[in-house]
Amino acid sequence: ARVVCSLRSGSCFNGILTGLVSICACVATIESYAAIPIGMLAGIFYVLGSRLLLIVKIDDPLDAFPVHGIGGMFGIMCPAIFSSSRLISEVYSDEHAATYRSGKLIGIQLTALVVIAAWSLFNSALLFGILKYTVGIRVEKNVEETGLDTHEHGGHMYAESSYVRQEFKPNVE
Repeated sequence: ARVVCSLRSGSCFNGILTGLVSICACVATIESYAAIPIGMLAGIFYVLGSRLLLIVKIDDPLDAFPVHGIGGMFGIMCPAIFSSSRLISEVYSDEHAATYRSGKLIGIQLTALVVIAAWSLFNSALLFGILKYTVGIRVEKNVEETGLDTHEHGGHMYAESSYVRQEFKPNVE
């Protein structure tokens, strides 16, 4: 339970949110009991993704990428793994259900995942590249060290006593 849910760090709530993100793509075509393994797997993928970001030293303080990126990628694959032929026939058509039964849906969903990832990467690189060379995307080093709360708003979000200065050491077990 400690690996999947840590209330202190908020990862329990992010794991739940990742499950909700993951189930969105297939909610119309899965039986209700399939929500349990989808949510459990999504929570595990969230923890693994969050830890991977710590290992490679990518700063994502809200864990937005593990929740939405990894949860979304898993969610794209969920229709191919968890859908019911009966529900696909009801929601779409018998032809779509035949595609699911033939196993082609895995390839279709995987292709969609790659296209969406490439489109997102290209557009993000373009946007952030333009911003970097026009208005900049980083604050000055002294502002970064003191924190944006102090610089922008003249105070801390939390009491001074709650700050613990530590060297970055990911806790990967």
